[in-house]
Amino acid sequence: MVSVLGADAINTEKFTNWSTRRRVLGLEFDSEAGQVALPEPKIQKARRIVGCAYSGKLLSRKEYRSLLGSLRHVATCVRAARPLLQRLRERESHLHRFQHVTVSDDMKADLLWWWLILHAPQLNGVSLEFFNTLPPPDIVIEMDASDYGIWALDPAGKEALTITFTVPERQSILVFNRGVRNGFDINYCELLSCAFA
Repeated sequence: MVSVLGADAINTEKFTNWSTRRRVLGLEFDSEAGQVALPEPKIQKARRIVGCAYSGKLLSRKEYRSLLGSLRHVATCVRAARPLLQRLRERESHLHRFQHVTVSDDMKADLLWWWLILHAPQLNGVSLEFFNTLPPPDIVIEMDASDYGIWALDPAGKEALTITFTVPERQSILVFNRGVRNGFDINYCELLSCAFA
């Protein structure tokens, strides 16, 4: 490259020294410890946002999205926090431009959990092995649906569960199959099998 572009083509100031710890995309990667962790400034910011949300009565759409964005970042490195994020995300899809979110007692309880998680340094960090992947499931349940019923199969437990649709349910399926939209489509039946499992 030097012979083609000249000696000034390589800017040595842009090169970084080799290190086992690097900050990439706002996360600290440590190849010696084999972990990805959230840097302290991000934790402080998340604490501040959670504290403001907890003490408020209403959150604007912008404040709510800021809260979710910060907590999404935390959930990347704190696996225990992932289930708590789901309840807060449910409201996001129903939020319109100038709408506000009421900070309910349930939401305050979730925010209190977030506050405790953000003050537990031993929870910050996830193994590179599990970063952005999930561990293998403890139980695998296979399920399916048809026009006649739903079933769930537990291969490890060697159990099969089936439910046959009632006559009115089968009639609703037949009506749907003839082109009348009544909500009793295969997607609905598949969701029923998930709930059944």
